[in-house]
Amino acid sequence: MRCLLCRVGADRSVGGGSWNSPVDSKSHEFAYVAIPETGTVRAGMEKPYSALAPVLSKFGVILPWHLSPYNMHLDPDFDYLSYGDQGERAKQLRTKLSQGDRIVFYSGMKRGLLSLAICKPMIRKTAREGDLIFGFAANSLHPDNRLIYAAYVTKKLSGGDYYKSSRYIRRPDCIYRLSGTHFVWKKKSKYHGPESVKHDLGDHPNYPRANVLLSRDFRYFGIEGTAQYKSRFPRVRRAVERLGQGSRVRHNEELRRELNNMADWLWQNANRKIMGQPTSAPSRQICLRGGSCGVV
Repeated sequence: MRCLLCRVGADRSVGGGSWNSPVDSKSHEFAYVAIPETGTVRAGMEKPYSALAPVLSKFGVILPWHLSPYNMHLDPDFDYLSYGDQGERAKQLRTKLSQGDRIVFYSGMKRGLLSLAICKPMIRKTAREGDLIFGFAANSLHPDNRLIYAAYVTKKLSGGDYYKSSRYIRRPDCIYRLSGTHFVWKKKSKYHGPESVKHDLGDHPNYPRANVLLSRDFRYFGIEGTAQYKSRFPRVRRAVERLGQGSRVRHNEELRRELNNMADWLWQNANRKIMGQPTSAPSRQICLRGGSCGVV
């Protein structure tokens, strides 16, 4: 008996939808999300991405904005247990498999990750694993300073390791790569530009700002964020409204306690990691420095 491995499903490539479907590492449950359909679909045969909303909500994620208007390309079609292909795969199906052989489908998935990789270099430098970070909207984005996300730092990468690792290479904020001993901006990246290397990473050769904070324990609200926290946590409200450009990392004990209470309140009332879409679509013209900078 022969077996053929076939990678299927949405992934971080452009043709794959630039997204990974969710998986629960504890229960081993997952949601299969197909790649986008680029051809014409017969009337009545459409399989819109929007149909996945109830399934994705069980994993605490929502469908990204750029996939919502499209249909899925269901090949394989697990409802009818059928699979066909063209090109090299078609040749392998025709020449290498026969009745009784097996096709094993596998897909790249993600458990839910928030990253702070560009902008806010002082936070990325001083924060440690276990620290709690809040992202509030800047006045230029939303004058009410609504909450965009809250996250516990579960991993910190330094020395540019985030940009060197194949594990993160397809994330939208992994915008630099090594060229010899220098980090350079990757062409067609969605954020910043070649002129941002020094601000984001620091000077060659040490790149002291090349620190990245990662979180798998977070609540991301995006466009669904509100300023409701202000009425419940007055010390937080005053602190946020007084903040100018930059970041304050030292707080008095009363404010620190209220921030921790606010995190407890958020986790109790938000049962999903991702509650809303980003406040704006990725764009080099909309710099992350004007927002809250976290990327999911």
